[in-house]
Amino acid sequence: MKLTVPFLYEAIVINPRCRNSVSIVVRDEVDIEIKEVSILHLPIALKVKKTEYRWDGDNLWDYDYETICGVAPRKVTLDEVVKYTNDCDLYRWSGNGPAAPFHNFWSKIDIDYSHPNILRSAWLKDDNVYLKEEIKVREWLSDNRSEVIEFAKNIASNCQSLDGVMITKTNEPRYVSMTFGLGRNHGGTALMLDSYYNGNIARHAYFRADQLTDAIKYTGYVATRRGDTNYLPIVPHNEIEVLIPEALQLEKNDLSCLNGEKTLDRQEVITLISQGREITCYGNKITYEKGELRINNGNGSSYTATNRELTAMKATPFKPCPPHVQDDLDSGFKMTDEDDGFQRVKRLDDWSYIYRCELEGNTFEQTIDVREIDQEAAIDGYYKSVIDVIEQYTKDANMIIAECEFEGRCIGH
Repeated sequence: MKLTVPFLYEAIVINPRCRNSVSIVVRDEVDIEIKEVSILHLPIALKVKKTEYRWDGDNLWDYDYETICGVAPRKVTLDEVVKYTNDCDLYRWSGNGPAAPFHNFWSKIDIDYSHPNILRSAWLKDDNVYLKEEIKVREWLSDNRSEVIEFAKNIASNCQSLDGVMITKTNEPRYVSMTFGLGRNHGGTALMLDSYYNGNIARHAYFRADQLTDAIKYTGYVATRRGDTNYLPIVPHNEIEVLIPEALQLEKNDLSCLNGEKTLDRQEVITLISQGREITCYGNKITYEKGELRINNGNGSSYTATNRELTAMKATPFKPCPPHVQDDLDSGFKMTDEDDGFQRVKRLDDWSYIYRCELEGNTFEQTIDVREIDQEAAIDGYYKSVIDVIEQYTKDANMIIAECEFEGRCIGH
């Protein structure tokens, strides 16, 4: 469908009988094409619960929901887009949205001029907004008309009508292994979904939609290393159902963090146990009893292993450490958070600890004596009180307090 989109742009001119240039707002319009497609030509490629990602051979698409605080998200129609484009006064909001993608869109354009961007406060209904041919100037120096038109075309290229309902381009969903808090069941470890790469999370913690098994295995390893035993076995918050494998365009995790070792299937586990090999799952020994693989949880009891837990049945190192980090571990340091700059600690005595982590390519080190710090300030934001830490961690309480202090110094470094 072709839409005539009115818009505003900025021009720098010299007015009659003037020497200095000024900025003015100019009105114009451009024809924009909104693509219309049928549901028959846009098959479902991925599913996450009720969300369906459709595939056009190049991009994934999802319904463009209008979200308003206090109101349930709703789908919008092409008819609404046409109505609000033709008459902007009908749209109740100041910024653009799924139902009015071209409403005041020019206000979001960054102008590379040395003076303020006057488009941010310009409206089509303003009295002093005219077409170029209606404006008398001594000299027309420059304008950003082409940039605004290109911006409008870019908006149109990111949306289309699916049988009359608006859809938008969307990013490919992926699994991400996330950690919270300090470890040892403070905060926790989880396998979640995301639609982009977070610069604060290591890239090897992301897995493509068809790598659920590897994502569970890696997240289980992270939880084990952090001591997040309450979060094992790993159960993903959501799962991605892949219907069209060709739609997956993200780079596949090459499993370098897993040292290239493959997951054991059920029969391989049984065979290795029969050969006298010790197999573990999240640090707990696996036994084969009466036709069942059972996980011994360390307190004298055991339970039947699920198919999901089979993915973690490996006795291997996972992510290799940098050589100097491995040297620290060999010399008595213990890893406290691998994904937080290989954070590690060495106990000097009951009160003092050396903490190290990698920050921006360098090793950040602090020696912390908990007798010399403000303990309540150190644990603020992590725990309610020092007493709470002591009750929860008993003999490890001082190390936890020192770790909180170290985390704070890392943030301020």
